[in-house]
Amino acid sequence: MGLGTIYVVEESPDIRQMLGYVLEQNGHIASIFASFDTALDCLAIDPPRLVIVDVAAPGRLTAQEFIAFVRDSSPGTHIIIITADPIVQGKWKVLGADACVMKPFDLEQLLAIIAVLRG
Repeated sequence: MGLGTIYVVEESPDIRQMLGYVLEQNGHIASIFASFDTALDCLAIDPPRLVIVDVAAPGRLTAQEFIAFVRDSSPGTHIIIITADPIVQGKWKVLGADACVMKPFDLEQLLAIIAVLRG
């Protein structure tokens, strides 16, 4: 599997836009979504290699259900949670993620995690 697409599911329009820009400036292909629902619609068409998930993003599914769906439908996809909730930071592995970054986050830290996960 090649580098593939990085999905960003984020409730904040400003953060979505910034992440899309930064990822593309660093050579990644980014698909940006405002909700879990719109991301779900694209999973079968363009399965991601990595998903950055804001646990507060809206949708029919909770963040945990969305992560489980991604894991089932796209095995091998890495998942990074971004959150402002310190409780979530303590249980990101239970939610099924590979890593967690607290908001406000350092972009260099996020890019370093992406590089490690993508090998």
